[in-house]
Amino acid sequence: MVAAPAGAGSVAGSKGGLAAAVVRRRGWIAVAWIAAGAVLLPAAGRVERTLDVAARIGGSESAMVEQELVRRFASPFAKFAVLVATGVPGPGTPDGRAALEQVVAGLGTVPGLTQCLSYLDGQDTLFQASTGDGTFVVCGLDPRRQPADALISDLRAATTTLAVRLSPQYARLALRWTGDVALNFDLRRTSAAQAHGAERRTLPLTLLLLVWAFGAVAAALLPTVVGMLAISLTLGVAVIISARWPLSILLQNVVTMLGLGLGIDYALLMVSRFREARAAGAGATQAAEVAARQAGHTIALSGVAVSIGFAALLLVPLNELRSVAVGGLVVVTVSVLLATTLLPGLLAWLGPRVDLGHVPRGPGRARAERWRRWGRWVTQRPGTVLALAGAPVALLAWQATRLDTGLPRGDWLPPAMESARALHDLQRMGRGAVIQTVRIVLELPDGVTAGSRQGWEATRRLSDGLAADPRVARVRSLPASAGGKWRPSALAFLRQDVRRTFISDDRRVALLDVVPRESASAGELIQLVRALRARDAVALTGLRGTAVRVGGLPAFNADYEDAVGGRFPGVVALVVAGTLVALCAGFGSVLIPVKAVLLNLVSVAAAFGAVVLVFQDGFGARLFGLSGPLSGVFPVVPILVFCTVFGLSMDYEVFLVARVAEARRAGLAEGDALAEGLARTAGVITSAAAIMIVVFAAFTLGDFLLIKMLGFALAVAVLLDATVVRLAIGPALLRLAGRWNWWPGGSVASGRRPLLQFPAMSHRSLPLALLLALDPGDGAHPGPLGDAAGARIFTDLGRSALVIDLAPLDLPANTPHHELAQPPVAMLEIPADGSIHGFRVEVVDSAGRELPDELIHHFNLIDPDHRELFLPISRRLLAAGRETGPVRLPGLLFGLPLKRGEHVVASGMVENLTSATYRQARVRLVMDFTPAGRPWPLFRASPWQMDVAFPVGDKSFTLPPGRSSRTYEGSPAVPGKIVGLGGHMHDYGRLIEFVDATTGEVIYHAAPVGDSAGHIASVPVSRLYGLTGLGVHITPNHKYRVSVYYDNPTGQSIPDGGMGVVGGLFVPDRGVAWPAADRTDSLYQQDYRHYMRLVGGHEMPLRMLMPMSAHVGAHEHGAAHAHREKPTP
Repeated sequence: MVAAPAGAGSVAGSKGGLAAAVVRRRGWIAVAWIAAGAVLLPAAGRVERTLDVAARIGGSESAMVEQELVRRFASPFAKFAVLVATGVPGPGTPDGRAALEQVVAGLGTVPGLTQCLSYLDGQDTLFQASTGDGTFVVCGLDPRRQPADALISDLRAATTTLAVRLSPQYARLALRWTGDVALNFDLRRTSAAQAHGAERRTLPLTLLLLVWAFGAVAAALLPTVVGMLAISLTLGVAVIISARWPLSILLQNVVTMLGLGLGIDYALLMVSRFREARAAGAGATQAAEVAARQAGHTIALSGVAVSIGFAALLLVPLNELRSVAVGGLVVVTVSVLLATTLLPGLLAWLGPRVDLGHVPRGPGRARAERWRRWGRWVTQRPGTVLALAGAPVALLAWQATRLDTGLPRGDWLPPAMESARALHDLQRMGRGAVIQTVRIVLELPDGVTAGSRQGWEATRRLSDGLAADPRVARVRSLPASAGGKWRPSALAFLRQDVRRTFISDDRRVALLDVVPRESASAGELIQLVRALRARDAVALTGLRGTAVRVGGLPAFNADYEDAVGGRFPGVVALVVAGTLVALCAGFGSVLIPVKAVLLNLVSVAAAFGAVVLVFQDGFGARLFGLSGPLSGVFPVVPILVFCTVFGLSMDYEVFLVARVAEARRAGLAEGDALAEGLARTAGVITSAAAIMIVVFAAFTLGDFLLIKMLGFALAVAVLLDATVVRLAIGPALLRLAGRWNWWPGGSVASGRRPLLQFPAMSHRSLPLALLLALDPGDGAHPGPLGDAAGARIFTDLGRSALVIDLAPLDLPANTPHHELAQPPVAMLEIPADGSIHGFRVEVVDSAGRELPDELIHHFNLIDPDHRELFLPISRRLLAAGRETGPVRLPGLLFGLPLKRGEHVVASGMVENLTSATYRQARVRLVMDFTPAGRPWPLFRASPWQMDVAFPVGDKSFTLPPGRSSRTYEGSPAVPGKIVGLGGHMHDYGRLIEFVDATTGEVIYHAAPVGDSAGHIASVPVSRLYGLTGLGVHITPNHKYRVSVYYDNPTGQSIPDGGMGVVGGLFVPDRGVAWPAADRTDSLYQQDYRHYMRLVGGHEMPLRMLMPMSAHVGAHEHGAAHAHREKPTP
C-alpha cells in the first residue's frame, strides 16, 4: 500500500502478486468477461418474465392452507380473481341484471377460468353495492395453470374486447380485475417500471457527479460502465438461478440500487488510486498494478462486509428476503470482480487517455488541503466534535424506538395500477373486504365427514362463532349455504359447485370463507387470525380430534410479520458477529472493528428514526406523494435496511481506516496519520456517497410505497454515515483511542499485512476462465462472386466489411435519375457466415476511389429467401439515401445474421447533377461485418417495417384535405422483441403510432417535429432496450396496428402526399428461426416482380429505425417525395 503521502514511494513495490498478474493478463480477462456477458446479458433481458411477484413463506400455516385447497379440494375457487364492473346499474335492476348476464356470458369463453360467481347465483346481496351502482364477479382460476398471475393478461384482453362490444349499450361501462393475483401481476410490472425509471433518472446525474469528482469525462465513464455491467450481469445470473429456485421481483429493485451504488463506488476508488499513482510518476501498467493491489484490498474487504449483511437474510424463511439476499450477494461479488479484474486492465490500456475530456474545476491539492485542515481540527478537539456531531445523530436515532412495523393503513398501492383502481371501485361499493377473505380449513377426526351430523354441527358451531365477531361481516360455509340445520339429505340438495367449494374430495375437510367488515383494518384482521390460531380447536368446534388452520390474505400477512420479526434478532446478531470477524481479520485490530460496528448501528438507528418522522409522523410526507402519516412501516423494511446499510456504511469506514493505517505504517504520528487519511479519502467518500444518495433517492420518486420507504431509509443512512458519522464522529473516536486503535498491532506496529489482500502468486494460479482464448475465425473466403450484370459481392477482411458492388455504368453530367439507365437489379449469393451491424453507401470510380455523395439517390437490399415480419413478402434488410450517412448498431449487442449460400437482392439508383461526367462508376454498399465464431453480437436482430398502405408497391397514397387517418393491422410471423422503433410520414402528418390491437397497449406514439407550416423535420426514435430489459415482446397470437393521422390544410387532395411507416429492429425469441419465404404466395410473387422491376415502379427503401451512434436519416421514395427527414438521435 501507499507508504507516504506523496512521492515515488507510492508506486514502489508494484512487481509480482495477483494484482500484477491481473494487469499482465488483461487481454484474457477481458475475453473471459466478454464470454460471461455473452451468456448472461441475453438472460438478463428475460428477468421481468422469470421473477416471481408473490411473496412465499415456506412452512407457514397460510401456505399449508393454500396447498390444501389446491390438493384436497376440487373447488373452482381455490384461486380466484375479482372482476369489478362500474358504469352499469346495480344487478338488482333489470338493466343491471341484463348487463351482468352479458358480462358473465362473455367470460365463459376465456381459457383458464373455472367458474364465475355473481349476483346471478342466488341473488346474494354481497354482490350489490351498498351505495351507488356497479357489481363484481368472483372468477375461479385453474390452479394447474401456473403462475396464476400470468392469466391476467388474457383476462384483461378478453374484458377489454367485451367492454368495447357492450359500449353502445353502456357507454360508461368499465371492467377491471383485482384480487391478490391481479395485484401481484400489476406490482411486478410496476416494480420493473420503477427500476427502469430510477435507472434512467440516476445515470445522467451520476455521470455529472463523476465528472465533477474526476474532472475528466473518460475517467467518469469507467465507473458508470462498471455499475451498468454489474446490474446486467447480476440479473442474468438471477434468471439462471430462478430456473431452479423462485426469486422475488424485489430482487430487481435491490440489484439496480446496489449495482449502481456499489459498482460505481468500487470503480471510483480504483480509478482514483490509478490516477493518484500516475500523478506520482508511475507508467500506465505500473499505476494499474498499484491501484489493483492497494484499492483491490479495500474493495475486497468492503465486499466481504457488505456480503455478510445479505447472507444473514438467508435465515428468514421468506422468498422476498432470500431473493434480496441472493441478488445482494451476486451483485456485490460481480461488482468486486469487475472492479478488481476488468477495470485495472482497462486502466492500463487507457493510460493517460483516462484524463480525456478534461473539465476545469478547482485544483485537487486545494481540496485535499481543506480536508487535511479539517482532520487537524478534529484531532485537536475530538471531544467537541464528538458532542456537536453526535448529539443530533443520537436524537434522530432515539426516534427509532417508536418504530411500528405493520401493514400501513390507507391507500398506498400505486394509483396507476388497474387492480388498485378496481380495488378502489370495490371499496366505494362497500365491498373492498371481499379480497381480504379469511379462509379457514377445518379437518375432522377419523370416521367423521363434513356431511355427517357431527361434522355438520362442528362446522356450524365454528361458523356461528365467527359470525358473532364484530370484525366479521359474514361467513360462507356448507351449513350457511344449506340453511344451517343438518338433515340426512342436506348435501343432495346443494349444487355440485357449492359442495366442491366447501367440502374436500374425501369429505374430511370443510372450508369456511370469512368475509370481514369493510371497516376492519389489516391490523385488526391479523389480530383475528392470531386469536383464532391461539384458541383450542375443540373449544371452537365442540368436537374432539378436529384441527383448524387459518389461511387467506390476512393469515399470510400475520405469517409475514412473524417470519420477519421473529428472525430479526438472530439476523442482527449474525451480521454484527460476522462483520467483527471480517474487520478483525482485515485490520488486525479489535477496537477499530468494535467502533465500526457501533457507528453502523448508530447510522441504522438514525435511518429508522428518519423513517418514523416522515412516514409514521407525517413530517414532509407530502414530498413523497403521501397525504399524511401512515399507521406503520412495512415489516420487511427494518430488516432490509439494517442488512443493506450495515454493509454499505462499512465501505466508508474501510476506505478511511485503510488510508490512516497506511500513513501510520509510513511513520506518521496518530494525529497526522488521521489528517492524511481524511485528506486522501474524504473526496472519494463524499463523491461515492453522493452517487449512492442519488441512486437511492431516485427510488423514492416511484409509486411503490415499499420501495419508496426503502430508498428513503437507505439515502438518509448513507447521507448521515458518509458525512457526520465517518468524517466527524469516526475520526474523533479514532483520535481519542490513539494507539489502542491498532491493538494488538497486526497491521501497524509489527508491519504485518492484513489477512484479506491479494497474496503473491503465480499467474498460473489464475482461474482457467480468465485464460480462455477465442478463435477469431477469420479464415479465407472465396473471391468476389458476381452475376451476369457485372455486380459482385465479396468480403474485405482488412476493413472487416462485406461489400456489394452494383454493375458499372456511365454517369453523364447534369442528368437527373429518371433520365439515367440505372444499374440492373442484382441477385447475389452471400459468400461467408457472419453478421452485419452497420453500413454505408458509396459511389466509386473504376479504380475504387470514392466519388461525391450527391451521386447517390438510394440503395435497397432485400432477402428473397425469408419473409417480412408482418407480411409474406420478401424481407427488407436495409436501405439508404444520400442523406442517410453511415449507420451503426451497437456492434457487441446486435447483428443481422447472414448465412453463406443464401441470397440477397441489391438495387440502387443514381443521378448526376454535377458538371462532371464519370465513366464506369459503381454503386457500392459497405457493410460492417463480423465473421461467424465471435462471441458477439449477443442478439440476432433483423430490421422490420409495417405501413398503412397496401403491402406491395409504392407506399405513398393520396392525401385528402382536412383531417384523415389510415391504419393497417397484422400479426408477426414469429415471437420476439422490438428493441428499436421509429416512424416516417410526409408533410402535414400529426401523429403516428404502433399499438397492440389485442390488448390496447401503445408501443410507439410519436408526433413529428416540424415547423408551423406543417413541414416535417424529424420523427422521434424510441430505443427500447436498457440495462435491465430488452425491448417490447410481441407474439403471433396478437394483432398489431399501425396508424397515421394527417391534417391537410391546403383544401386540396395531394397525390402521393401521404405515407405512414413504422419500423425498427427486431430480436426473435431464443431458439426461434426467422421464417422462410413461401414462394407460392401470391403477395410474395407480386412483391418479387415489383422489386425485381418486372413491373412498373421501384422499391421504397426501408431504414433501420434505431438510435445509432451516427445521426441517421431516411429516404423514402414513392411516385412523389414530399420531404426528407432525419430522426432525432
